[in-house]
Amino acid sequence: MNHSGAEGEPQDRRSHPRVEASVPIPARVGCWAELGSEKARIGNISCSGLYCTVPVYIPVATRVEICLNVPCFGESEKHREQVKFRGTVVRTEPLESENQYGLAIFFSGLTERARRLITQYVSHMQKRSA
Repeated sequence: MNHSGAEGEPQDRRSHPRVEASVPIPARVGCWAELGSEKARIGNISCSGLYCTVPVYIPVATRVEICLNVPCFGESEKHREQVKFRGTVVRTEPLESENQYGLAIFFSGLTERARRLITQYVSHMQKRSA
């Protein structure tokens, strides 16, 4: 679903709703390069990708393994479920904070369970902000 922005704004090409991760989502982004495993802070997430900040430069096209503790909102309480899957870095940008980089990661290898949990989280957060 494409959305045209106001004049001069780039067109939003996302096909899945994306929400701000107002509840911090702990994550680890482990590269298949020699970069090791880095702690990431999620900025926003959809069932097709996420934006996060990491303390090390990771080049575009790097394949990464992602481990998320996704908040789940059951009938009686909130808990977290851990999911692991793969993704590819599609954008890397240096941030004003020293040694911080913003990464846009497109999910690949997303299991059905991971997709379901992320979709439920996004749906819950959309209802809360409406």
